[in-house]
Amino acid sequence: MLDNNVRDAFIVKDLFDVPHFGDAVLLGGASGLEGTISRVNVMEVPDVVDWVRPGEFLMTTGYPFKEDPGRLTTLIAQLAQKGVVALGIKTKRFLDEVPEAAIRAADHYGVPLIELPPVTTFSDVVREVMERVLVSESKDLSILQGRVQRLSHVLLHGDGLPAFLNHLQLMIQHPVVLLDPDNQWIASPAAEEWCAQIEPRQWNQLRIEPMAETQFLQANERNVRIHVSTVSDDHARSFLLLILEGTHDYGPADALTVTWAGRLLGFEISNMQARRTIEAKYFDQFLQDWISGRVVSSVDVSCGRKPVDGPCPGEQLMSRASCPSKARA
Repeated sequence: MLDNNVRDAFIVKDLFDVPHFGDAVLLGGASGLEGTISRVNVMEVPDVVDWVRPGEFLMTTGYPFKEDPGRLTTLIAQLAQKGVVALGIKTKRFLDEVPEAAIRAADHYGVPLIELPPVTTFSDVVREVMERVLVSESKDLSILQGRVQRLSHVLLHGDGLPAFLNHLQLMIQHPVVLLDPDNQWIASPAAEEWCAQIEPRQWNQLRIEPMAETQFLQANERNVRIHVSTVSDDHARSFLLLILEGTHDYGPADALTVTWAGRLLGFEISNMQARRTIEAKYFDQFLQDWISGRVVSSVDVSCGRKPVDGPCPGEQLMSRASCPSKARA
């Protein structure tokens, strides 16, 4: 079921409607103008790539590159990997002009590269952009509330993980994959064919950098950007919820939805594991009673000692033992 809400997120293209961007120039990366801005950051240190977050519009005076402008080309590739949606550079102070190689990199990775006029005041830009972002996010919260209610309904009615992933795909309009600690996957319909082409070593690649929220995997000679979210559970090697970025924008409401979906999946997975542990305990106990001769007839199974509050464990597990598929569940 799709949301009927019209998405009006603040995107990179909207920056040019902000008064402080009246004289700004788009140098490259025009294919990324539809990217959604969720925050603003200022870079004046060379290792900023370790601190950026997906959805950021990053601005700089160019100071970290005044001695080596060529490093800007490498940075753009790293920012694309991290999910930064645009880079603004204030020229004439530390950089006279943006290198052509950096502009080509922006076009290649789809990261809008914007030349800011020397009079740009970063604090004013941060304030104006974030005001518009917050107005958009207040609308996103109402969308999120409805989505969480629907996803919770799916789990509460026992429809299972495949149905949950299918609903999540319909909501965010991106294929979805749940990867377990052994790299076995459950996928929404649009992701199944893609998952079948991924090799085990590629799944392991997603676990090498657990803090990298945006990564790339190649299948059938095509790079796919993947948003990686860890599902909270009690295991050292966690379940991963993967969102395959498609033709639609992956906006703030989608990111919030995925965060909550991961929490709901964590509860469901912990519940499933607890049920299996309890069932295995009663099954083992029943087998021990059977082997030791305490169960001598069907009367013992259907229980003269049946608990008051429900069927006895022997009766439940005997029906499971008669069906191999259920016994393995």
